[in-house]
Amino acid sequence: MLTTPTIDQLPDLRKGLRKRKVPIIRLGMRGSFDSLGSFSVSKATDAFLIEWQIKNCTSKSSNFKDLCTDPRLELNRLELGWLIAAMFDFEAQRIIDSIGHPIEGFNAASQPRKAAEDWRHWAKVKAGHMYGL
Repeated sequence: MLTTPTIDQLPDLRKGLRKRKVPIIRLGMRGSFDSLGSFSVSKATDAFLIEWQIKNCTSKSSNFKDLCTDPRLELNRLELGWLIAAMFDFEAQRIIDSIGHPIEGFNAASQPRKAAEDWRHWAKVKAGHMYGL
């Protein structure tokens, strides 16, 4: 089950966060874990449309640029970013477990671990804090 921070926890989580580029997003990007939920990226007229559903919750969708810049979508950004980060964390752990050697596994899982950190950072920051759109 996915546990996201609450709106009350965000100010503490935001302390010391620096500006970064938005996380990598691509047309056709998708993920699904039975214990977490799912998401998919499609193309809207001039932007990416992201649809997601946390397990046992209603599905949601939003324009990626709006999620990055609209303060009213802060909770949606938090939820989506946490979901995608959790999926990358699961993938990183799967890679580590499949290799067997702790150092080699950790090194092999560096890309999904970095992606998880990027999405978690995006989820926490205020609207407009990221650049590179």
